[in-house]
Amino acid sequence: MKTLALLRWLRYSFVAFALLAVLLCATQLPKLSFDNNILALFPDGDKTPAVATAEKLIAARISQKVFFLVSADSLPDLHQRLPKVANTLKQCRCFAEVSLHFDAEPWLALQAHYQPYAPQLLNSAQHQQLPSIAVEKQVNNTLRDLLTTPGVSITDRLQQDPFATLADYLDALRPGVKGVQIDEQGYLNLLVDGKRYVFFHAELSESPYSVSLQEAAQHALTEAKAVVADVPGVDWLDAGVLFYTMAGTEQARSEISTVGLGSLLGILVIFWWVFRSTQLLLLAFLPIAAGIALALAVCQWLFGSVHVISLIFGASLVGIAIDYALHFFTRRHAMGPQWQPEVCMQHLFPALTLGLLSSVLAYLGFTLSGFPGFTQVAIFSATGLITAWWIVVGLYPWWLRQPPRQQLPASLVSAVSAWRLLLIARLPQLLRWPWLLALAIFLALGLWQIRPLDDVRAMQIPDAELREREQRFQAATGQQMALQYVLVSGQQPEQLLQSLEALQAELDALKQQQVIGGYRHLAQWLPSQQQQDHNRQLWQQTFLNSGALEQLLDRLEVVPQMKTQLLQGYAGQRAYLPVEPTLALLNALPDAPLVFQQDDQWHAVVLLEKLTDTAPLAALASTHPQWVWVDIVGQTNQLLQQYRQGTLTLLLLAYGVIGLLFSWRYGLRGSLAILLPPLLSSLITLALSGWFGWPVSVFNMMALLLVLGIGIDAALFMRESGGRHYYTLVAIGISTVTTLLSFGLLSLSATAAIHSFGVTILIGISFCFILAPLAALSSRQHDTEEPKA
Repeated sequence: MKTLALLRWLRYSFVAFALLAVLLCATQLPKLSFDNNILALFPDGDKTPAVATAEKLIAARISQKVFFLVSADSLPDLHQRLPKVANTLKQCRCFAEVSLHFDAEPWLALQAHYQPYAPQLLNSAQHQQLPSIAVEKQVNNTLRDLLTTPGVSITDRLQQDPFATLADYLDALRPGVKGVQIDEQGYLNLLVDGKRYVFFHAELSESPYSVSLQEAAQHALTEAKAVVADVPGVDWLDAGVLFYTMAGTEQARSEISTVGLGSLLGILVIFWWVFRSTQLLLLAFLPIAAGIALALAVCQWLFGSVHVISLIFGASLVGIAIDYALHFFTRRHAMGPQWQPEVCMQHLFPALTLGLLSSVLAYLGFTLSGFPGFTQVAIFSATGLITAWWIVVGLYPWWLRQPPRQQLPASLVSAVSAWRLLLIARLPQLLRWPWLLALAIFLALGLWQIRPLDDVRAMQIPDAELREREQRFQAATGQQMALQYVLVSGQQPEQLLQSLEALQAELDALKQQQVIGGYRHLAQWLPSQQQQDHNRQLWQQTFLNSGALEQLLDRLEVVPQMKTQLLQGYAGQRAYLPVEPTLALLNALPDAPLVFQQDDQWHAVVLLEKLTDTAPLAALASTHPQWVWVDIVGQTNQLLQQYRQGTLTLLLLAYGVIGLLFSWRYGLRGSLAILLPPLLSSLITLALSGWFGWPVSVFNMMALLLVLGIGIDAALFMRESGGRHYYTLVAIGISTVTTLLSFGLLSLSATAAIHSFGVTILIGISFCFILAPLAALSSRQHDTEEPKA
């Protein structure tokens, strides 16, 4: 009666669960969106709010820009087609802006804003050069420039920038790619290896990690390239985060197909050979399809999008979710004409439920690891498994009430029976002390040789062709910004600017040592008031006190009244360059310096170029309280190391919790016997990694959580049956094969993190299957017969 009451409760609860699931799927699946940002998998660490804001600003600037270099044998033919190329890209909603020509208006506005403050705007190079130039040479060079440059108003030049110091200052600051020229049509041209390329760029309308944007951009880029495809000698180079995200999405789709279709086809073949029933085949995939659909809906509801990594793991979920159906079907076929669902569920329900709890606990252990991306993987997988379990225990007993029409294949039964007799007979012999000593030595030496891997750059290897194309682009443009930067802070703008200028003096020394190739920051565009005073003094000493300005005016035969006005104007005190209006004009430039206010402080980002060694920068930043060295890669690597070590603690905790969970049914000794196969399998997997020199990362340690959660099912059912029922071994064997088909295919991934995850589970689950009979050696014969209803 208790069994019937349980089945009735499961049926009614399944109906309620199904209604909620259908409602959630109906509301969330139409809004389904995908994301493939690999950085979402990793934790942010202990970032200050200012560092987090700076990273968002940098990511927005870098990730949403797309750059193009296009050349051809006939530039006039190419120029004629470029407007159509731009229009093709503009028609796509994925591009917010396409800049084919140089927009001079923001630059001209800034230049006009700077002109009244020309004597106060000098850079470090001018500080070194100006004092060394003789007065006569300065005057002669300026006269030649004034008299030979067409379109120059001498009066305006004398009033605004007589010695062209402002022009030189602006040339050094000019944003964009160095060496770019503007031709008669207004196109930006760049000479690369004797060949002239047209340079232009576009701005994405949203994040490049949006899969829908990637699809639209791919189509638009294909059409744009087709516009110039037949131009003789055409060469198209492009660069940007977009192309890496598109390659990542394509790789993910390929891997989803490999894992999902591979495991699906393998399971189809196995199921058809074992059960020979179309009905069971369809019923077997009902928990999988329902589990994945509900998992997608839950992730969309909780996270607003589904990461493609979750889809890859979702594809591998096929091999686990089908396990519950396998045990049900094999038990039904084994009972044959005596089939009674109540008897079956009375026997299967405890093991199925404990197996579900152990697997879900293992997946949810991901959430304790601190990896935000894997939290979604955990929710996705746990939802899928719970859905599959509920369908098996809530629907199957009522749907499959009739006995099967045929038995399990005789060849399969014979093979499994032989395996059972061989393994269970031989296994006790392997527990003697010589074998145990050999195993201990093997494990100890292997574990001692383990090589940890905590480098985020090794987690994903970019496509070789894409990397080669980017290197060509960087070599052509000279653009090679480092991922690391210095964040400088100050209570007021003046304090911030002075701190930036103090840092600049140190950076110049590192530039001389070739530690960095260059840098960019706000104080280059907006000197502090202290620096403006210093610049004005140098300008006056070089051009006014030396008599250079007066000689220039005399040789130009400037009338005395105007001469007096100019000399007095440059000798007098001028206002400082205003902060707020200057920042507003700078923000209109494509490469505006990064500055922001947060928590009553001003912050500026110092971007670095061609960084060769991070240690001197880290040491330099530590010498000043307002300088913060931000090494995204280094910090992530440090976090990976911490989480790898923390996951080991989490793994030990999981063994303890699951051991306590099982002890209420099997006792302490029985619980230890069930935990022994996955524990030994995990140790053997790690030892093999040491012996073969495979690096071990946090992803290997997280995979061992699943070796525990998934592999323990075999030990559970072996314990329940005492190793005496062939149909239990059939289910365990087929379940192992389906799991290996799913997670083993992850080892084919080109993403190192997923590859190591798949290899670890492939080896670990294989040994779990081999060692599962250990769980039955000390079990009581409490299950030699099927329990009666």
